[in-house]
Amino acid sequence: MYSNNFVSQKKQDGSNEPYTNDGPKVSVGLAVYNGENYVAQSIESILNQTLSDLELIITDNASTDRTSEICKAYAEKDNRIKYHRNATNIGAVRSENLAFSMSHGKYFQWLGHDDFCAPESLTECVSVLESDNSVVLCQPSVIEIDGSGNSVGLGPWCDASSYFAHERFRNVIKMDHKCYEFYGVIRSEILRKSREQQVYVDSDRTLLSELALYGRFHRLKKDLFFRRIHPQKSTILFPSWRDRMIWYDPVYKTKLSFPFWMQFADYLRRIYRVKLSYLEKIRCYYCMIGWLREGHGKSMVKDILIVIQKIFFRAISWVQLKI
Repeated sequence: MYSNNFVSQKKQDGSNEPYTNDGPKVSVGLAVYNGENYVAQSIESILNQTLSDLELIITDNASTDRTSEICKAYAEKDNRIKYHRNATNIGAVRSENLAFSMSHGKYFQWLGHDDFCAPESLTECVSVLESDNSVVLCQPSVIEIDGSGNSVGLGPWCDASSYFAHERFRNVIKMDHKCYEFYGVIRSEILRKSREQQVYVDSDRTLLSELALYGRFHRLKKDLFFRRIHPQKSTILFPSWRDRMIWYDPVYKTKLSFPFWMQFADYLRRIYRVKLSYLEKIRCYYCMIGWLREGHGKSMVKDILIVIQKIFFRAISWVQLKI
């Protein structure tokens, strides 16, 4: 049942294994690294769903605490769990992508190891997706909780319910929401068509933007998803985008990065690859002008200046070592 190698389930053409009638209704991907404090509650929230036709795929990113022990214990008790341990830390995004590549469900949901769902969450979301083909993602209302599980407020929602692709895209790329829709229930066939999440900060927003080009997001007006805000969360540990790049990929401890340029190029590529009318594509590209005006253009300039500064100081250090 356990795998110790970084093995992808992708075909030679790069696509994931498709859903078949033999697959579960829903696949849930749980990527975890050193999550011993909360991972048990997250796992139990999936195993206790009223929709039982599911699989839970856990990708353990080479945890050094009791995470492996906890996950293996659950996997031994329930054959719906697939546990995979990466040989080394491959970064959060690659571990999340791996979870999806191993899935076979008609629908897919990512789940943070410190978050959890109400028992009826999957049933309610799947009901919407089964009844409305224009919806590609369904997400319940999100309640933000603290480390002890106490409610601290209602999480923001991104309105991507419009029937016009450019309007959905425009709202997703705005910074007035926290991308909680990333943890919604998604049609696997649409997610499979999309470009996988890339390795840079805020890449979940960029992936959501492409999903929004394919179809509408639906919000359930029921508080069924609980998002934990605690001191060990990546956004708190690494408030700076450039510092957080290390959490996304450990190689960025030394590698130079251009996070805002990477996101800008990714947005353009996603608009290009989705089949839309010429008018809708033009409108989406125009939305990117607004994205630049909202401050990201200045951040792209800052990307370049910071890299130049780092190269300069590295050169000075190298010269000093040679003297």
